[in-house]
Amino acid sequence: QTAELAKEKALRKAAEKAAATKKLVPRKLTKIPKPKGSAGNGFKLVEEMRLVGNEALYSAILREVARLSIQAGLDYCTDFKNQPAAELGLVYKLAREMFPMLEEFENDWPTAEIIKQYLYNKRK
Repeated sequence: QTAELAKEKALRKAAEKAAATKKLVPRKLTKIPKPKGSAGNGFKLVEEMRLVGNEALYSAILREVARLSIQAGLDYCTDFKNQPAAELGLVYKLAREMFPMLEEFENDWPTAEIIKQYLYNKRK
């Protein structure tokens, strides 16, 4: 377990370093739309988020969105579409603050897909 914790810390540090060194680019007027289907059934989320080759950042986003979902009080026994909008909105907002690259996506769709995936896996 100590090795796992060290690995998690190293991944988080790498993700934070990658996020900190990312050059600021003028904000795009058009945001990236959601592809047809859902993550794992129609498209691969890591590819659509353009994070292939940057798995440390992708893993950090997955981990933090799951943590934020728990903190916001999302009920894993309740389907995503029945989750309270205020709690979902809070998760979206905090995720965008932690990972500014999420602002590039229309209607927070990657964050929503991660939450759906998290809730589904938690119900198993």
